[in-house]
Amino acid sequence: MVNLKNLKDPIIAYKTYLDALCSYTASVEQPEKPNKSKVGILIFESFLKLHIIFQHTFKRNINKKYIFVNARYDDIILSLDRKDVVILGGVSDLFFCLRNRIKFIWIGYLTRGFDMYFYHDRCKSYIDVLTILSNLVKKNICCESIFLWEDNIKVGLVFSYLFKESKDINIVSIQHGLFVPNEKIKYPGSNSNYNFVIKNSQKKLIGCNDENSCVIGLTYDINHKVDLFFKNVYLVGVGRIGRNDTNYLYSIYLYSKIMDIFEGSEYKVFYRPHHTEDINFCRSMFHNIDTTPKKDLLSGGRYIYIGFESTLLYEAKFFNNLTVGIDSNERAFIRDFELDIVINEKDIGLIFDRIKGYIDDSGNKESVHQPDMRTRFIKCMERLEYYSQNKNKG
Repeated sequence: MVNLKNLKDPIIAYKTYLDALCSYTASVEQPEKPNKSKVGILIFESFLKLHIIFQHTFKRNINKKYIFVNARYDDIILSLDRKDVVILGGVSDLFFCLRNRIKFIWIGYLTRGFDMYFYHDRCKSYIDVLTILSNLVKKNICCESIFLWEDNIKVGLVFSYLFKESKDINIVSIQHGLFVPNEKIKYPGSNSNYNFVIKNSQKKLIGCNDENSCVIGLTYDINHKVDLFFKNVYLVGVGRIGRNDTNYLYSIYLYSKIMDIFEGSEYKVFYRPHHTEDINFCRSMFHNIDTTPKKDLLSGGRYIYIGFESTLLYEAKFFNNLTVGIDSNERAFIRDFELDIVINEKDIGLIFDRIKGYIDDSGNKESVHQPDMRTRFIKCMERLEYYSQNKNKG
């Protein structure tokens, strides 16, 4: 039976997260309350009851070393022995598992049960969902760690609530981005008992330390087709990140000036929109729009990336691209990583010469090759296993 002592904790945490996020950024609005008919609710609750009976009647012993909640960390998952992996997820994760012959367990009922309680105050559905998940992991799957994409919204919060205090199971958040400092928002990873972080400075923001975290770096590999610089320039969109969207429009203005500076040169300049931007507005402002999937773009060769504080700049630098940061008097931010070139907005007219001079001085220097994803993951797993042994001793 599920411990009901802190039943509302994930619900309260999710509401707090949404309120803080919506007060901070204009690009996020409170989700609309889903409409559910009484008949639909009763059918769903009956399904959950039958699922619990089925679990007790047909117990399965699934001995897996790694549980991943969704298949988003595909580079990590595919680097492992697939017989050691099980993925808990929805329909899109099912197709990934079928293609790659990986064990899959459907948990599509989780978000619906969460919503039943969050929006309709149907506590019974939510308790049944928690019971099913608890039985699934504790009675059917033999594992030591559950790996989350996030632990501060619905799915991750539920798994964190259920298992992070367990002596036998670690809830591990694998970070997939850098943070914009904000005191109102609880950062991803804060609800887990172990974190794989992108860089060391993330530990302080999350509230973890060297004992319960490991620096894994970026969670994917790329393969450069060639190791020379292509003369492609990518302007990295900041997105509509604040209530005062003049900041966003000002970034568009600066990027337009950069486009003009490079006009007629041997460089081809592209604008790369942030996912929160209106793509039609972007197309009305820039004639070269690039929406290539990030991993494909970074695998294509070594390019030039210009931006403010986007995580993409860090990723581009990690994979040996030339990165240029703009310091703006209009936007106050903390860039938590180093770039090849930093230029103030008032000197934007010099950006072409600064880039050309950097390339001329450094040439097509040999890339710094990073350890592959599997090597970095296994290193962090060794640290996690050491942490588990000490935790159990305590």
